[in-house]
Amino acid sequence: MDQRRVAWREQAQLIRDQTAGYASNRLCPRRNTRCNGMSDQQSKLFIGPSGWSYPDWEGIVYPSSRARRVDQLNYISRFFNTVEVNSTFYRPQPSRTTSSWVRRVQQPFSFVFKLYQRFTHRRDEPPGQSEVSRFTEGLLPVQQAGFLGCLLAQFPWSFRCTGSGFDWLAHLAEDFGRFPLAVEVRHSSWDRPEVRDKLQHMGINYCNIDQPQLRQCIGPGAHATGPIGYVRLHGRRTDTWFADNIQPHERYDYLYPADELAEWVDRIKQLADRTEQ
Repeated sequence: MDQRRVAWREQAQLIRDQTAGYASNRLCPRRNTRCNGMSDQQSKLFIGPSGWSYPDWEGIVYPSSRARRVDQLNYISRFFNTVEVNSTFYRPQPSRTTSSWVRRVQQPFSFVFKLYQRFTHRRDEPPGQSEVSRFTEGLLPVQQAGFLGCLLAQFPWSFRCTGSGFDWLAHLAEDFGRFPLAVEVRHSSWDRPEVRDKLQHMGINYCNIDQPQLRQCIGPGAHATGPIGYVRLHGRRTDTWFADNIQPHERYDYLYPADELAEWVDRIKQLADRTEQ
């Protein structure tokens, strides 16, 4: 097996192993019950990648397609119990597409949908109801099947903690209030207790992140403002994080060594103790 594929799988397994008593949330296949010996903490830990359809994953994450065609989403669901839907950041997905996703995964499974970039990166004016409806229509089959974990609003570093920033978050909380919502902010101006108090009041879950510690980049934490404890690991590649004229994936081209992943074990345990999932 390709050494890169081994490393990719070992990263996920390392977190599972080192969060013993918390990790490996694999419920018994096709039944909504825990496998024998699985603790309450274990049953609420969800681990998965951001997206599943990338050309350079062939032969590394997935077996080579030269032998046979691989259903990549189904394959991912054999190793993980959740995945972030990255494609919805670029365009809303129709319900016929999301319905097929539900049928293809190993059950039980949880989808996290990234909000369309119109809602996080194009902030000249609040989105209209038709834009919100177009996005949420695609979520309904997943929600009705019980496979929707939450929505993720991923904001860029340029999104600062200001009055207008809070107003924007309030609009999102109102527009998407029927779905669990998590928010990722990257600028250090958001890293204050009073900010997290406001997020809790708005019903928004805080997303903890690992990113390169460059100028005014928010640092790692174990904060929870709702029932969902969220962690995202972006990598620590300093040379590309703020670089211009590169492909987006180049910012995240990073393989965590074991000692850097180990830094997150206690934080994940803290979150597991204080949240429902």
